[in-house]
Amino acid sequence: MTVEGLAKEGQLHPAQEAMIECHGSQCGFCTPGIVMSLFTLHDELTQRPAPLTPERLEATLGGNLCRCTGYRPIREAALRMNDLPFERPQWYDAALTEAECLPSLTAATDASSFLPSRSLWWN
Repeated sequence: MTVEGLAKEGQLHPAQEAMIECHGSQCGFCTPGIVMSLFTLHDELTQRPAPLTPERLEATLGGNLCRCTGYRPIREAALRMNDLPFERPQWYDAALTEAECLPSLTAATDASSFLPSRSLWWN
């Protein structure tokens, strides 16, 4: 599942639409990671509704660095996306189940490095 794959049949995912509406992207370098993090948050909040606290948002975006926006429009997008209409596509469940089954990291014990388990090469 990629940021490009979230929009189906011309319909943007609420995370994508909110980032556009709130001007959450400037240079675009960090945008795919942030949108995918917001997608995950949206999915969690859709499945198990709960208030979006600053701590939860910080934990969600903790692995994404943005040097351009100062995070204000990204936070606004996170709050906005849950107000946008969304009908969960049937393919989401299959894609998310497949993603959950994949091991996320492979550790190299002889060095302090981590590699995606599907790396093509490593030196």
